[in-house]
Amino acid sequence: MTQGCIIAMPASGGGLEIAPDRVGGAVQLLPLSWDRAEVLATLRRALLQSWSPICTTNFTVSSVVDSYLQVDRRFSSQGRTIRNEER
Repeated sequence: MTQGCIIAMPASGGGLEIAPDRVGGAVQLLPLSWDRAEVLATLRRALLQSWSPICTTNFTVSSVVDSYLQVDRRFSSQGRTIRNEER
């Protein structure tokens, strides 16, 4: 997806968490039944999609850590985290 490819993937698993807003466009979900006609229809839809790379900044280690710390701050009794105290 970072290179602008259209993705055809099973409609289950962790991959769905990466870009849920792209499902039906840049991400096409293959049927869990693996019915041949449905798989072919999904692949044909994928071929008709326009492509563009997605930004992966939100998936860097630093970005993920900051997101977790924001949640921690929201629910922490003192509103502090180790990272805040280091700054």
